[in-house]
Amino acid sequence: MAGLDVDAVVALYDAVVSHAMAVGLFSNRVTDHEPLNPPSTGLSCAVLLGPLVPLPRASGLRKTSGRLEFHVRVYSPAPQLPAAGIDRGMLKAVATLMAAYSADFSLVTGSVAEGLVNMIDLLGAYGTPLSAQPGWLTQDSVPFRVTDIVLPLILNDMWSQAS
Repeated sequence: MAGLDVDAVVALYDAVVSHAMAVGLFSNRVTDHEPLNPPSTGLSCAVLLGPLVPLPRASGLRKTSGRLEFHVRVYSPAPQLPAAGIDRGMLKAVATLMAAYSADFSLVTGSVAEGLVNMIDLLGAYGTPLSAQPGWLTQDSVPFRVTDIVLPLILNDMWSQAS
């Protein structure tokens, strides 16, 4: 019985990191984990793993499709108050990333994961849509303006069902 191509699913993580690097806004400060130290200056980005769930409405009798969510967190160190312009810079970065996701439904063309991604769930057909939520984060007593982008991927035939 054919099972999940784990390498292809893991390749999605690398594809999301590469995609964020390609927009050119983060001076190559894109990580595949939560930073252990506060980012210094300018914008930084971290790709974090979110929920992975089966999708009954997208599945068949022999294969189960799934929804894999990534959280793409954009960081900006808070300057001394007043913080004029911090949200404008954050909005530019987040809008640029979301436009790139919107324009690239498959995200992984030419990689081992090609064909696995059915779509980026831009409008929330199977849950939370592509969206961004701003907030504040404090790390090592340093405040950061952050925005978390929910990047939902709909994946074809992730698991085989017992026959």
